[in-house]
Amino acid sequence: MKSCSRPFKALWAGELVSEFGGAAGGIVNGLLLYELTGSKEWMGALWLVYFLPSLALQGISAPFFNHVMKEKVLRSVQLIRMGAYLLPLAGSLLDSPMMTIVELVVLQCCLGLMQPIYASLSFSLLPDICREEKLAQANGLLDGTVRLMSFLAPGFTSLLLAFSPIPVIYAMSSFMFFVSFIALSRIPAVGSRKTAVWSKKFWLSELKVGYGPSFSIRTSLN
Repeated sequence: MKSCSRPFKALWAGELVSEFGGAAGGIVNGLLLYELTGSKEWMGALWLVYFLPSLALQGISAPFFNHVMKEKVLRSVQLIRMGAYLLPLAGSLLDSPMMTIVELVVLQCCLGLMQPIYASLSFSLLPDICREEKLAQANGLLDGTVRLMSFLAPGFTSLLLAFSPIPVIYAMSSFMFFVSFIALSRIPAVGSRKTAVWSKKFWLSELKVGYGPSFSIRTSLN
């Protein structure tokens, strides 16, 4: 870690608090909805609202990422997620069950759209902020951080729920995304290189290039 560049350390710190806040918030989303509705079907629907937009966006969005300033989009994503976590917090504080349910659906949809953008851009930024010989180490460290936070956050959140109400978890998650935004602000502008002018034809060709190896492997296996 000491040998890593400052921009990578900023990205790593942003990833650390972001993954923890996201995992903690994801746990209480289902818990809060079940408290309000008592319905397991509603809980299942809530996760569908997360996964379906996420899967759809992952399938078509990659070519667009070549045309953005990655570090700027990462910061914007964190601000959006910070604001989204304030929605159910506001509904809880106003004691409005119907408003809270609607806000939970909006939150899950927003998270489903933002997560693939953040995950793709954070890893694709590594070649711009790390030396080539450090790429494998940086990739492993970033991936390990994501997995570690996914493991630690549920236990910590469960412990916190024993002493704090659900609105406190939402406030904590929102704050952690703001901390992540501050950390990511330390990454200098590195994603502003010129790329080909975007067009529908260019986008389709990029998709073919991306999906090509998968279909080639499947054909060779058959």
